[in-house]
Amino acid sequence: MSGNAALTSAKNKRSAGGSQPPVSSTPVNRNGQPNAPNAQNAPNANLQHPLQILYVHDQMLKKHDEELQTLITINNEDKSELNNDLIKKINSLEKEVVDLKKEIIKVMAFAMDTSIQLSEVKKNQVAAASAASAASAE
Repeated sequence: MSGNAALTSAKNKRSAGGSQPPVSSTPVNRNGQPNAPNAQNAPNANLQHPLQILYVHDQMLKKHDEELQTLITINNEDKSELNNDLIKKINSLEKEVVDLKKEIIKVMAFAMDTSIQLSEVKKNQVAAASAASAASAE
């Protein structure tokens, strides 16, 4: 500011009595418009209406929901296939366990019969030995 402009400004401030609105601290160019960096003007040029922003956001959410539902469906199909396979395996294992139980019962019955026959053979041998010793003593 030149000296005259500073004096005029000071006089105007005093005569207004401080009722003048405060002067902004934004720098002013020669045209009287505030200087603003280009970075501040750029976002304002790309501003969209809030409803447009909401619409775009809603479309993105719908797209993500569809993708999520697709993934859930695929996951459930995989689980159902896995469950079917597991059920088949469990059923076959149950059949094998039943068959093994039958075989074990057969082996146990055979072992018991063998044991009974062995004890009868021993009894007969003891009876025969005692009869032979009684006959030889006479």
